[in-house]
Amino acid sequence: TQVTDWVSTSSDADGRFVLGDVRPDVRHALLVRAAGHGVAIVDFPADEPNSREVAFGEIVLSPPITLAGVVVDQHGRPIPRAEVALRGSPDGRFALSGRDEPWFEGYVDEREGRADARGRFVFRDVAPGAYELEASLGGDESGAPVAVALRRGEERRDVELEIVRGLEVRGRVVGPTGETVSRAIVYVAPRAGGSLKTCVVGGDGSFLVGGFGDGMVRVVAHPLARDDGGPAFRGSAPVDVPAGTRDVLVRLRPGARIVGRVVDGGGGAVGRALVTAYDDAGEKVAGGLSREDGGFELDVPPDAPVRLEVKRTVESTTPGKAFDVVDERPAVVEGVRPGATDVEVTVASGG
Repeated sequence: TQVTDWVSTSSDADGRFVLGDVRPDVRHALLVRAAGHGVAIVDFPADEPNSREVAFGEIVLSPPITLAGVVVDQHGRPIPRAEVALRGSPDGRFALSGRDEPWFEGYVDEREGRADARGRFVFRDVAPGAYELEASLGGDESGAPVAVALRRGEERRDVELEIVRGLEVRGRVVGPTGETVSRAIVYVAPRAGGSLKTCVVGGDGSFLVGGFGDGMVRVVAHPLARDDGGPAFRGSAPVDVPAGTRDVLVRLRPGARIVGRVVDGGGGAVGRALVTAYDDAGEKVAGGLSREDGGFELDVPPDAPVRLEVKRTVESTTPGKAFDVVDERPAVVEGVRPGATDVEVTVASGG
């Protein structure tokens, strides 16, 4: 379980400050920001866990440094809207901790920005220190980190960050009859092996995924969940195209919506229950979680009844995992017809 602690205040007219009620069971770093000065970071002393009071003394803020540059591709062409991260520590961060590295990494160690339409980026109010700059476009498209050492009184406006771009796959996701689809996610994977890349479509159904080498890629689209009464779609069939194709048309398959509710033995709503639909061959055709009111919607094939299986879930204690499925016999409803709007599934209350 991650434990965090944030306490903040402002200094008074004499520059003095007091932070109270700081948790004694976690390590801290002090972050000091003031307009027109470099951002200061000071790690707490090594004996912090055993101290009832920490005295920082005088914290001297440096004049601000402007750090700027441009993000380009391997041909020197500017890349618009790239994400840029500034990571590192200002001088003097470890003066009280007696270490040469942070107690922890995160929160105060990184600032993020975005390049403009000409690939330009800027970070202001940076303090002297040792930093790294890294540009990325999401997924695997990122450049090598560039080390930057900043000295008091200097400005750096000439940093060039390079992202080596691969081939792109461009296209459009449409519905079964060619209608525009504005809520879908696209998955693209190299057929010869490599990293899967994803992209949410734009309002017109268009998508762009980059960073591929030569060879064939497989494109699949799935509709995003919706409960607004919009059309029922299912995921597309796979589309195999050469990397670099710019006119891929991915067509979602028709579906029929099943609407229902998950309840316990007393008729109370069961939220966050896992609802899965299977066809007559035992293949999973749809799935999702019930809402807090127990309601659920599944888009299934329109031409045959399905079997619904429902299991309760609990909040997971595994980092990075949202929930765990309760190990119990599922509640089953057979022969649910596509388009049904009043399905009720009763699960065990549990203990």
